[in-house]
Amino acid sequence: MTLKTDDTTESPRSEERPPRTRALNELLSMARLAPSKDAFVNHAARTIAEHFASPAAFVNVVSNARDSTGQHVAPGAEAWLKPLDDLLVNTLAERRTLARLYYTKSGDFVALVGAPIPNEEGRPIGAFASVTACANQSVLEAVAAEADAVAIAVGSALVACTARTPTNAEDTQLAQTIQRTSAYENLNEFAFALTNNLRNRLGAETVVLGLPKRGRIRLAAISGLDDVKPRSPGTAVMSQALEEAADLGRTVCAQRDDAWNENICSTGHKLQRAWSDAVGGAAVLSVPLLAGEDVVAVVGIRNGANRHFRPEDIEETEKLLSPFAAAIPVLTRASRGLLKHAADNTSSVVRAGLAPRAIGRKLAAAAGVALFAWFWFGTTTYRVPAATTLAAAQTTRLSAPFEAELSEVLVTPGQRVSQGDPIVVFDTETTRLQAGEARAELRAHTIEADRALSEGDHSAAALSRARADLASARLARFERTIESAIVRAPADGVLLSGDTRHRTGEMLPLGEPLFDFAPDVALRWELSVPEHAADEVVAGMQASFSPSARPEHEERLVVRSVAPSAEVRGGAAVIIAEAEASDLGSGGAPEWLRPGMQGVARIDAGPKPVWWVALHRITDALHMTFNKWR
Repeated sequence: MTLKTDDTTESPRSEERPPRTRALNELLSMARLAPSKDAFVNHAARTIAEHFASPAAFVNVVSNARDSTGQHVAPGAEAWLKPLDDLLVNTLAERRTLARLYYTKSGDFVALVGAPIPNEEGRPIGAFASVTACANQSVLEAVAAEADAVAIAVGSALVACTARTPTNAEDTQLAQTIQRTSAYENLNEFAFALTNNLRNRLGAETVVLGLPKRGRIRLAAISGLDDVKPRSPGTAVMSQALEEAADLGRTVCAQRDDAWNENICSTGHKLQRAWSDAVGGAAVLSVPLLAGEDVVAVVGIRNGANRHFRPEDIEETEKLLSPFAAAIPVLTRASRGLLKHAADNTSSVVRAGLAPRAIGRKLAAAAGVALFAWFWFGTTTYRVPAATTLAAAQTTRLSAPFEAELSEVLVTPGQRVSQGDPIVVFDTETTRLQAGEARAELRAHTIEADRALSEGDHSAAALSRARADLASARLARFERTIESAIVRAPADGVLLSGDTRHRTGEMLPLGEPLFDFAPDVALRWELSVPEHAADEVVAGMQASFSPSARPEHEERLVVRSVAPSAEVRGGAAVIIAEAEASDLGSGGAPEWLRPGMQGVARIDAGPKPVWWVALHRITDALHMTFNKWR
């Protein structure tokens, strides 16, 4: 299988919007237009294929105990269906992003990547799998991160797809909110736009947005300001007021209510009153946005002088802000970079492991520490992958034994034959006639010799015996020619090349090539060792070979020689090493193992530090880069 595309993770992109946000917009557009969820899933498969420049992509989503499956397969890409289906099943089972690197016959690398699709709560509800070009193992990590972001975009679009046919006005508002949220490139841009729009819509003096971070509320934006200074006294007072509302999990208000007014809105909370006092007694309101039981943001509102909040104002504000509780986490996850994604996951694991009664998590943490120690201080066998071709170590050219007409061809190239099996037959009619004549001459001269002896004519008898010997020699030559007219297999093996069926009836000269024959016991493996591993491979090393035709089969090999110079194969410089089987046994090679087969060999290059095996390609690339800068 061969895929030739540009590396989607390193090629420049002309769009202004980052690829993850662009994918989210495209999927949201589909979610609004698709007549059903099944139709959307099919559209999503095509968008994912276009995003990764892929010939094939699968999407599977489970909703209300029913599977929705979509796929996009370009013409000629049917060979990818089985590997993609297997990867999709594994991704659904393991519920994590999977990426696998494959080496193609053309010398390129391609990646199969699958990622679980989360819902608005972060739980997997499906997965997708796609093919994409990939230059090396280091790029594979970026491809996996990109797939994770695209999966989040699909999950976000599914929310909009569900909201496309809403049952009430709140669902409609939620879909519209998520659609507007997707237009922003990152969370900070969205936060400043939200606070300014809310200030204009509510007629407020100031609107502030706070986001939770490590148990505190961090001010992300203040309306009318381009930057937030967290250490300023005014900012600190607002942060404390928002944290108070987040801790309570409900809306809190501070204002000077009139004693005669029955609709008193002030909740009397201390930090909220401190914010009101800091701004000259103005009315202030803090509204936490809840996703389930979690606070995902807090919006603070300060009215102008002599303008109080009424109960209906608070209710309308809560209703206006509630859809953003689902939209903010989506944008937060979609705008995370690779490092942020890894840091968040690590932080979540650590917090869960340190929780009370989390014995299983503590054990998992201990296992993680052990794995970390093994990574930096342990050793493992370094296996060098090498594209491999099975070749015949010895070939025999079967040719015409004499000049004659080709009568019959009994085999075809690639056919396995046993020793003594007939391969081709030459016409011997003329030779048989000549043999009959020689046989008749032999009898006649023998009779003449016997008659001369009976008559006592020894001279005549000697002459007749000489003529009989000459006829006998001619007869033997003709009989050998007749016998060699059937060309037979010299041993058990395979006919590699040569097809003379179209030459039946043609007069072939002596020595005309017929077939190239390879005995079973004469097999060798040509290993194309990557240039970067040239110093790691030497003669005598053990290796294992898995043919592409039967990946589950493994042959143990021994490297016999390594070429002193490199050559170019498949557009890459490689070192050719030759190996032979080490444990074929008395039965020889399997019947299906034939010259010309290809596969991958893994050469055991000895123990190396685990960190070196995992990172040496990256460090080599960095060394090359720094050397160019010198």
